[in-house]
Amino acid sequence: MKSVVALFSSVVVMVSLLGCNSGGGAGGGSSAALPDCPTGGTDLTYDNFGKAFFSSYCDSCHAGSQKPSLGTAAEIASWADQIYAQAGDGNSSMPPGNASAQPSVDERSNLAEWLACGAP
Repeated sequence: MKSVVALFSSVVVMVSLLGCNSGGGAGGGSSAALPDCPTGGTDLTYDNFGKAFFSSYCDSCHAGSQKPSLGTAAEIASWADQIYAQAGDGNSSMPPGNASAQPSVDERSNLAEWLACGAP
């Protein structure tokens, strides 16, 4: 019986990690290319866009000890290609779960622009 409980517990942990981390990291599986930064750059910054976006949609799985950690502007910038592939513009596999808790089309477009310009 203990082995069945242990196996079930392992499966639950693996499924929950996949929900928060699927596709993340180098070689994460998606091939969406980060677009070019618009001519003239962007007015979007970590302070006026990125911090609130990641707080609303990403931190529950990707802040602190979760991998990849996306708790700072520098961490976000280092994962820009993968973040775009999962959540920017028309890419909507992140965040997983409830459709009412998803970024709007405009928010995803802003995320793509912000990431393309280096996530300043």
